[in-house]
Amino acid sequence: MLLGALCLAVTAWGDAPTPESGEFERWFGYDKETHVTESGLQYKIIKMGDGPKPESRKSKVTVLYRGFLGDGRQFDTTYEWGVPLEAQLRKTIEGWEEGIQLMPVGSKFVFLIPPELGYGKRGKGRIPPNAWMLFEVELMEVKN
Repeated sequence: MLLGALCLAVTAWGDAPTPESGEFERWFGYDKETHVTESGLQYKIIKMGDGPKPESRKSKVTVLYRGFLGDGRQFDTTYEWGVPLEAQLRKTIEGWEEGIQLMPVGSKFVFLIPPELGYGKRGKGRIPPNAWMLFEVELMEVKN
């Protein structure tokens, strides 16, 4: 359900909204509160877990996720891999590093990551320069 609404909303809006546009609500098709951090990371809490949170950049996390560009294209997903991703937070993009530290295990959040917290001007692989990225992330496990 979330994925379908997400794809329709992203496709309908083309480029991702900026924090100033106030249109992040329209990306999702449901009325969850939008949170914006000081860095510009936007997120919605889909499900709040009750497990431990990552304590630092050195924490190792296990997540399931889907990643989308502003035009609605999914560029990556663990669901196609058949296994979750295990990564140390400091080895991920800044938007993930910041956002996942807000999540207790068992949570599912959606992040709207501005270019400066993602791959910035350089881009990476299928992600073009200055791309806004949207991620649906479920935190399965944390090792602090």
